[in-house]
Amino acid sequence: MNRLIFIKFLEDKGLVPRGLLKKTYKEWKEKKIPASYYDTYLKPLFYEVLNTPEDERSEHTLGNERDSNEKTLNPDILGHVYEKLINLLTSEGQKGLGAYYTPDEITSFIAKATIEPILVERLKKVLRNWGWPESTLKFNTLDEVLNEDRPITRDGRILGEFLDEINKIRILDPAVGSGHFLVSALKEILQIKKRIYSLIGKDVDLYKLKLEIILNNLYGVDIDDTAVEVAKLRLWLALIEDLDIEAVRKGEVVLPNMEYNIWYGNSLVGWLNEKLMDFAMIYPYDKKIAGIFMGLKAATKGEEAVRSKKLRIS
Repeated sequence: MNRLIFIKFLEDKGLVPRGLLKKTYKEWKEKKIPASYYDTYLKPLFYEVLNTPEDERSEHTLGNERDSNEKTLNPDILGHVYEKLINLLTSEGQKGLGAYYTPDEITSFIAKATIEPILVERLKKVLRNWGWPESTLKFNTLDEVLNEDRPITRDGRILGEFLDEINKIRILDPAVGSGHFLVSALKEILQIKKRIYSLIGKDVDLYKLKLEIILNNLYGVDIDDTAVEVAKLRLWLALIEDLDIEAVRKGEVVLPNMEYNIWYGNSLVGWLNEKLMDFAMIYPYDKKIAGIFMGLKAATKGEEAVRSKKLRIS
């Protein structure tokens, strides 16, 4: 389903012919091919076309026609699709898995309220390193300083160092679901970076900027493997929605590997199906380690005493 939605998005972007899926299905039905539609058309399309450079493909090729006047598919629809899919594929449904679609205005608010205070502190740190007195650091939002009226905008070195600080932050959604919060975080950081580049006077490549943010800043984990795939797809769609179509056709754009950013696992207990093993301690049993164990032992005894006391009272 993820791949089919991706194909429809490519249709809307003009990267494959409009109605490609309908056309191939009609052809398969009229020719009465004994093999399934999936094996005949979809499997080669998914595994021999989408991940293969055009000049290396076999007889299966995608057209280059555009249908540009029709309404485009919004990547955010994936959240709604995932929410409904959970009800169909699992006995627990939404209630059991906590899979609910969060409206864009809420995830956008959370992203801004989470990210901006951190970046404000990072910017103050940069300014302190450049010798700015504390009296000039009494700002609480980026809007107060990232504008043409402030001295900071006239020093590209400071803004360049601030961009480096932005690249260092890591944003983790421990229950990523369909990836809506990460997409909102992507948009928030993107707007901030675009503003900085505008102040510096540099042109930006939206694809490269989004790619940099996705690979450097955004991470997610989910206990549902379907959610993990949907989150990856959602970030891919967010990445390519503003692409230069000609660059794609020339093979200059490749979707990133997000295997290290979006993981399947349980944020509360660790990796799913993890095999626990005993290992010898690699650190020397010195005074520091002994002190840690003594502290743990004392804390445990204290908790046991409290529990025993409560038990006797009851």
